[in-house]
Amino acid sequence: MMKRLGAVIPASARRALPGHDLPSLPVILIGLVITGLGLATMVVGFTTVIQRRTPGPLIGRVSAAAETLVSGPQTISVAAGAALVSVVDYRLLLMVVTAGMLAAAACLWPARRLTAPTSPTDRLVEMDRP
Repeated sequence: MMKRLGAVIPASARRALPGHDLPSLPVILIGLVITGLGLATMVVGFTTVIQRRTPGPLIGRVSAAAETLVSGPQTISVAAGAALVSVVDYRLLLMVVTAGMLAAAACLWPARRLTAPTSPTDRLVEMDRP
């Protein structure tokens, strides 16, 4: 099958990947690996914060609420992005998104250290208090 398709697959993959106007496919793939590592780090950190800061019996509810709060706006942003890209140049959109991400990072940087996690027995005692 590869012989029949020839260069169609690499060319299609290059067009399907974000930043396809970069000079080469290896540069794109390296960027995607870096993006994937950043995303994995963010998800693990977010989940860790929920588990450390939430009382044991409430972890399921808090996790479900957090997932709803994350995936709802994400769905809306996909629709908004699809509408915007048909009206505004994608390079301008990428610059605005980059500026927004840098602004969010600057706001969150001072709060990067969490308080020490409490032990599970401390959480249970806190929940039993009226």
